[in-house]
Amino acid sequence: MISSPLPPSLMTFWQRTSIELDAAASFDSNRIAVGFCLYVDAATAKAARASAA
Repeated sequence: MISSPLPPSLMTFWQRTSIELDAAASFDSNRIAVGFCLYVDAATAKAARASAA
């Protein structure tokens, strides 16, 4: 890792923030994927009901 000119407390703050941002980004992409799957499920169910009717 590159030695940083930042003071150690700010450095640990930056590392913690970037870790939290990474976690938030992966959480968002998971939420988008789950939402998309639910949307596809709902659309498929609607089409199945329409074809059955």
